[in-house]
Amino acid sequence: MDMSDVTIGTKSFYRPKRIKWCLESIYQTDLGFNEVIVADDGEITEEKKQIFQEYKEKLDLKVLDLKYDYGLGGSRNRVFQEMNGEYLLWVDDDMSVPANVTEMKRALEKKDDLGGVSGAMFQEGDYRIEAHDFKFSKGIFGKTLIKDVEEGNVSKEKVETLVGEKTIYKFDLVLNCLLLKKSCLKDGEWDDRFIISGEHTDFFLNHYMNTEWEFGVMPDVVFNHYPGGSIEFNNERNDENKKKNSTEILKEKWNIDNIAFRRKFYEGRSSGGISAKIKKKLPPFLLSYLQEKNILPLRQIDRVEEDE
Repeated sequence: MDMSDVTIGTKSFYRPKRIKWCLESIYQTDLGFNEVIVADDGEITEEKKQIFQEYKEKLDLKVLDLKYDYGLGGSRNRVFQEMNGEYLLWVDDDMSVPANVTEMKRALEKKDDLGGVSGAMFQEGDYRIEAHDFKFSKGIFGKTLIKDVEEGNVSKEKVETLVGEKTIYKFDLVLNCLLLKKSCLKDGEWDDRFIISGEHTDFFLNHYMNTEWEFGVMPDVVFNHYPGGSIEFNNERNDENKKKNSTEILKEKWNIDNIAFRRKFYEGRSSGGISAKIKKKLPPFLLSYLQEKNILPLRQIDRVEEDE
């Protein structure tokens, strides 16, 4: 599969060891990507300079030195504006790129309606496909956006690959390890206002509301995911004021009062237990309140690594 028209994009903030690991995985695929663009909105330290210089000698690497804390939405848009390829493979800097990412491009070439396709993640011994659909509920407490998956009602399509027929599972929102058509991005970019949190939901909600593009998951393509980082990184990533601001932007932009998270397509061990049963039974507005107050937390706390 020719990957010379694929740009890889990622964002770096702190975590120099993560970005080096990510770049090395791209180099090891030996797939001849068009270019690799790193949007860096942290401090480009001497350690990072050495890493970037090393991989400029191995890859067609471009580093965008953005203003501090430029944010997730803006950083992704800058990569899109700079890219030369016809496809953008977006990965977080704590992910590795697998060699069979070629199958994602094959799917996009064969399916005209697909704007993007993601893989799955393997994280700390757990296999994850964090995808879901959008639903809306109206009641006395206002309009609620529900992110959920209806069991037994997942849309599927088949695509022929070099190793046989594979299944694409279609969802309104899929993971960040995502290959996108440039034409899809032209119809809907990210919103620069989202610094931390919210940019991913907003991106897919925009396509759900305003475009005809569809999105899918190929579970056979697995990206290793190694989350966490330094104290500084985790403090910024988990900043409650930034997250609250993102939530308010999302609500105002889409005229919703509440956001409730229920079930994702496949979350491994995290999908079971009493928490999942509670989320399924609670009224949407109450579930939204408990999640915003972190009474029913959406994710585990990231590990702290002092040497990052």
